[in-house]
Amino acid sequence: MDLCLVLNLEDQDGVSHRKKPSKFNKETSIEQLSKAIYSVWNIDEKKYQELFFNGHQILSLNSTLQQIGVKNDDEIVVPERTKFAHQAIACSKALEDSGFLIVYASFGPQWRDTISPMMRFVDRTQSALKQSATTFFSQKYPNAKIDFKSKQGGSRAGIVVIVTCNGEETTYYMKNYHHAGSSMSLQKYIKATSPGSS
Repeated sequence: MDLCLVLNLEDQDGVSHRKKPSKFNKETSIEQLSKAIYSVWNIDEKKYQELFFNGHQILSLNSTLQQIGVKNDDEIVVPERTKFAHQAIACSKALEDSGFLIVYASFGPQWRDTISPMMRFVDRTQSALKQSATTFFSQKYPNAKIDFKSKQGGSRAGIVVIVTCNGEETTYYMKNYHHAGSSMSLQKYIKATSPGSS
């Protein structure tokens, strides 16, 4: 018998960032559930993944969903840890800004492979979208007031940006890059600075 569950990715403050409805057999083990979550959000089940049901951490990998009392439409909470991803991205930006990847171009592809999963993880968060919008519009309109409001509906992460400049208000909709929010600027940068690129 299949169970319909909601996988809920929450931040450190308990704010939900993504939910994914999924079907599992009631005899699915917690270990199998962890592997499925890894395939969805790329959170390593051995190092970083923690699962919670009804406010309690699930610790027994051999238990089944039925044994821990999961029923249809129940939620399994997966806390995300964006703090370390943000730190890695800050280091990446420092490397880019310093010209390190131009001098050591052969390091570019390896760095891209290292940083890309972190960028995909963070790019979809509201704080990352707001930070990107603020950076972009502040450069374009230096004296503008920038406000945000939540978007209504849709499956992709996005925000509504309201830019007020010289008394004129303009509304923009900003969403993440279609292919899982990877950093296109970093990919183009590394491709342009890698040996043999044209």
